[in-house]
Amino acid sequence: MTLPFEGIKLAARDASRPSRTVVEVGPAKIGRTFALVGGLGTAGDGPAALAAAKDLRDAGAALLRWPPVEAEGFARAGGLAARAGLPVIMEVTDTKDVAAAAAAADVLQVGAANMQNFSLLKELGRSARKPVLLVRGWHATLKEWLNSAEYILFEGNPGVILCDAGIRGFEADRRDIYDLSAIPALKGISHLPVLFDLSRAGGAPEIEKLGLAAVAAGADGLIVEVAPAAFAGLARKFAAMDRLLEGLEVDHD
Repeated sequence: MTLPFEGIKLAARDASRPSRTVVEVGPAKIGRTFALVGGLGTAGDGPAALAAAKDLRDAGAALLRWPPVEAEGFARAGGLAARAGLPVIMEVTDTKDVAAAAAAADVLQVGAANMQNFSLLKELGRSARKPVLLVRGWHATLKEWLNSAEYILFEGNPGVILCDAGIRGFEADRRDIYDLSAIPALKGISHLPVLFDLSRAGGAPEIEKLGLAAVAAGADGLIVEVAPAAFAGLARKFAAMDRLLEGLEVDHD
């Protein structure tokens, strides 16, 4: 088993935590079974969003990721997600909004820009009582990412899910690149589940290739933003890859 980074204790996988953390969100058991999250993009929080959410549910999504809303919109978005029949992830950016977001969402997201907003991380650890999806910062090393997770865990919230949404690239036409090597690296270092967010990967062909590679690398789930028809096709292929790996007895531990 890979030794953890110096200073990473609660997020580290070692002799005291040999098994993986499983975060249960509704029927999804993230870290034990593969989870596919449907992103709503810029659907807003009205009837169009509800219709899109229901379509993603029918296409195979286990969870929804709601587009960003202002604090006063949390309750409405949560109500629409409940009507769609799926647990929902919502982003929170300010400590004063944590209570309202936690009352409406099933998972609270910390975006890449706030990965090192330590006041927010502490508040999510202390009072949220909901799982936290911690997105890797665009310039963050794996150690810095796990160090941010430590702040949430230390304050008493064990439900941390790591999420890689891309890191800074060098190409002018591609702001984000996907660090697939981070998945097996994290699996050797940490007991926390890992999702891969493909929202900026491009169209369905690019999402399919990168998603299949991420599943093969050991991702516990994917976040995908495409039309429901394309989502359904991708869901079948990702599930098939997951089953293939089980048949091959590939050990992601």
